[in-house]
Amino acid sequence: MIAEFTVQKRIELKTEDIPNTHGLIRTLTGNSINQIYSSASGNGYGIYVFALSNGGGNPVPWYVGMAVKQALCAESITRDKLRKYSAAMFGRQGKPSITFVSADSKKAISRIDSLETLMIWIARSKNPSLLNERKVSGRPKSIISIVNDVSVRGVINRGQGQPSNNAQSFAGLMGLK
Repeated sequence: MIAEFTVQKRIELKTEDIPNTHGLIRTLTGNSINQIYSSASGNGYGIYVFALSNGGGNPVPWYVGMAVKQALCAESITRDKLRKYSAAMFGRQGKPSITFVSADSKKAISRIDSLETLMIWIARSKNPSLLNERKVSGRPKSIISIVNDVSVRGVINRGQGQPSNNAQSFAGLMGLK
C-alpha cells in the first residue's frame, strides 16, 4: 500500500535585515514566524521545503526538513531551522517561502523519513547548494524503492485527474514540471 501525502498551500514569508550587516544577513520577521506557527496546514506531520524566489519563475529549494515528533508548524521554526534559513538568505535577494507536504494517514507518517530522503535528492538536483547535509548520498536503487512506496498527490505517483494548484506549484518548485 502506497503512503499518501498532500501538498499544502505555499506560505510566502517576509524578512528583516539584521542591524549593521548592510542587508547581507536577514531573518524571518516575527509576523512570518507567527504565520507559520498558526498555519492550519502545519498541524500535521510530514516534510517542509524552505525556498527563495527571485521574482520570475519558480522558487529554488534551499532546505528540506521533516516533522515526525512535533507538528510541521513547530518543527519548521526551531532555532536551528531559523539559522539555516538565514544561511540560505545570506547575501542573496529573493523572497522566502515554506511549503508543507502533510501525511494523509498513520501509514504515511511511518514513511516521512523516506519521503524526506527522496525530496532532498530531488531538491539537490535543482539546487546543488542545498543546505541539507544528511541524506545526500545513496544508491539510485534505494531512491527507486522510495518512489514506489510514496505518493504526493498531483506530484509523484499522482494518479488520475488534474493536479491541484498547490501540487502544480510544488512540482515547479522541485523542478518536476
